[in-house]
Amino acid sequence: MQGGYIGRPLTQRTMLTQSDRSFLMAISFTLNGKLTTLDADPDMPLLWAIREVVGLHGTKFGCGVAQCGACTVHIEGKATRSCITPISSVADQHVTTIEGLRSKQARAVSGGLDRPPGAAVRLLPVRPDHVGGGAARAQPEAD
Repeated sequence: MQGGYIGRPLTQRTMLTQSDRSFLMAISFTLNGKLTTLDADPDMPLLWAIREVVGLHGTKFGCGVAQCGACTVHIEGKATRSCITPISSVADQHVTTIEGLRSKQARAVSGGLDRPPGAAVRLLPVRPDHVGGGAARAQPEAD
């Protein structure tokens, strides 16, 4: 494991001491079709192993409690929230991230991963009749 960090978001990282290294174990699994072995804390969330240790950033951190789906990966073909999945639970299994998806639809979705974040939005001026006190309002028809 690079740098010897416990698997927490960057803002909560703590450097492992030499005595803490006894908690690390070699965990092997197939990641996007490639055999991967990591020396990691067995309780490290799979999300942090994928992002911080392996360096794949397509899988995102969202809520941290498996509610939003930003961290979803496939483990043995089943959608799983990686933010609450300990890395030890994927030993000898196949894990697929968005970078490992091969379909035309997956390429379309992941196409934005290599671009800077931000929406492609065209800003239009606000017309007074579209806001609050505009004169051109729809009036109910009189009976």
